[in-house]
Amino acid sequence: MKTLFTIVIFLITIDSFGQCNQGVNLFAGAGSSYSNVIKGEYIPSLNTIFSAGYIINKNLMVRLDYQFVRFKNDNRVNTVFEEVGDIGKLSTNIFKIGLFVGDFKVKKSIHYYVSGGFGIYNVSVDKKVNSIEATSSQSKFGLAFGLGTSIKVCDRLRFFLEGQGNAMLGNGTFTHFFPFLAGFNYNFSN
Repeated sequence: MKTLFTIVIFLITIDSFGQCNQGVNLFAGAGSSYSNVIKGEYIPSLNTIFSAGYIINKNLMVRLDYQFVRFKNDNRVNTVFEEVGDIGKLSTNIFKIGLFVGDFKVKKSIHYYVSGGFGIYNVSVDKKVNSIEATSSQSKFGLAFGLGTSIKVCDRLRFFLEGQGNAMLGNGTFTHFFPFLAGFNYNFSN
């Protein structure tokens, strides 16, 4: 969280210089996601997203994301992690950077975009091994792609709706999931 705060402060500083020259845009956002696993035995879940981004020009944007995703496996006791133990909960802290291509003209009411990015997925698993609770975690590199839209609510506030595909590289039962994101972005410049 401290790193995300530092990045936001850095982008605000860059934006203040950009406003003097080109009127570039910095934004921060928050929302929630409904996530489902593409392959596996997990129950879909409601999760959290925080983001900060920078509109480079009218067709290109970069965004930093933090997402917290948690899946439960209450109904299935035979899904295993590292071949030992029954999984009860699976939590993932995701730190991603993405490049977005679309139409980001500030005055436009609706923006459409496609995105691609990469990041670190820190996966923690709560499991039972012989009736004893245990936790295991590992970090994986992953890729994300998506489609989305944002709708102007007022001059500085936009509602976003986005679908993403996420693929973590490596082995395991939890490697792909698909969140639907919704939330609000606040634009710091006009």
